Amino acid sequence: MRLVNSLGPAAMLLASAVYGQTPPPTPPPKSSPPTNLTTGGTQPAPTSPATGGKAPPTVVFPTDLFRMNDVSKSINLTDRQLSQLNLITERLQTRYREQFDHFAGLPARERADRTLQLNRDYTNAWISGASDVLNAQQLTRYQQLQTQFGGFFAMTDPVAQKALSLTDTQLARLRDDVTWSDQKLAAIRQQAAVDQARALQMFNTFNEASQLRLRQLLTVEQQRAWAQLTGDPFVFPPPFPVTPATTGGTPPKQ
Repeated sequence: MRLVNSLGPAAMLLASAVYGQTPPPTPPPKSSPPTNLTTGGTQPAPTSPATGGKAPPTVVFPTDLFRMNDVSKSINLTDRQLSQLNLITERLQTRYREQFDHFAGLPARERADRTLQLNRDYTNAWISGASDVLNAQQLTRYQQLQTQFGGFFAMTDPVAQKALSLTDTQLARLRDDVTWSDQKLAAIRQQAAVDQARALQMFNTFNEASQLRLRQLLTVEQQRAWAQLTGDPFVFPPPFPVTPATTGGTPPKQ
């Protein structure tokens, strides 16, 4: 089963999801793919066993790209750097978790907007900390991968919008693209729970459709600016762990 290069399986750092629980920041085994590859999409709120109602939303932090094996290899992270980045992540999540929790009682739209902004603040703080760990080349490439991984969500960042010179009309269309991306990824994750092969097909279709929507959203000049922001294309894994059976015996090469 092939994997096409993606605009970004969304998430990344700027997704508007506010449900679900982020696992403790410990690095995954190098032999297995990460299980939480995107923060795009809104997961169903957990049911409270005591009351039968919905438990309050919990925090979903931006995806830690450095914990993806292929990402860490592509920027030549050392074991020492990985340990340092894990420590930075743990400290920042402890600091920001309470701020995220304060949004639980807000209306859905306000909660999503406030979460989006706090995700940007968290990511900027993470990059600031990582700048003391990564060399200049590693840091530049990591930021490119973050933007590429974020896809339409990354374009909600005012810095990216300024670099792309997005018009008001494009910004309105971007909101539709973010909603579309969010819904598609949620459907892919749901499908993966029952049929991974079908979910992988849906993921490939989503990536192709994302590229088309990108070309429809941006002018040729803006597409060139986007290419500078994202650097060389990188094939990210799907937003679910792929088993060998899904691809006919061997996991897809990323």
